[in-house]
Amino acid sequence: MHNLPAPNQLHSTNTLESIKLDAAIASRYACELKGLFDLHLDEKLRAANPQAGARFWTLINELYSTTGRIEMRIARVSEVVA
Repeated sequence: MHNLPAPNQLHSTNTLESIKLDAAIASRYACELKGLFDLHLDEKLRAANPQAGARFWTLINELYSTTGRIEMRIARVSEVVA
């Protein structure tokens, strides 16, 4: 999990830095959501409703993957801008 301060503790006026922070926070939350789902809900939800369990797993994993790609793309843009 990412070690980031709480969003309300940061006050960045730099737009790129704000975007990087938002992406990092979304990535942190997606990672936490995926971990909690995998640990506590996946097996129970799939047992109760296999189709819903599979769809929920897909949505969470797509969110997790997408936030990682966003962070990588922002890092590349940051290198070009710098």
